[in-house]
Amino acid sequence: MTPFFLLPLPEDYAWMMVQPQQLPTLLALFIALAICGRLLTYRRHGARFRRHISWLAYGLFVGSGTLAIQILGGRYIALPISWSFVILLGVCAVLIYRARGNVARIVRVNA
Repeated sequence: MTPFFLLPLPEDYAWMMVQPQQLPTLLALFIALAICGRLLTYRRHGARFRRHISWLAYGLFVGSGTLAIQILGGRYIALPISWSFVILLGVCAVLIYRARGNVARIVRVNA
């Protein structure tokens, strides 16, 4: 019996290559997973609990997770994601990582 990793691959390797129109969708997938993962691993460490910030973080978590699930499920195959959306997601991910997952540091409002 041959191990599965020694099975011959098909001659047409086109299925392994990323098409140019799929690149924004794949980048959006990885960025959405990064946002979701960082928000999931946030630890308060004595930070004050604020319900409205908590709901905002929950919305970001659910939104990025849903986007990742929809991309993995193939929903965005017919409707490709634009580069402007990828840039917006990237800026959001940078802000979340710089704040170490603390959404209150991103939306700080002096009232």
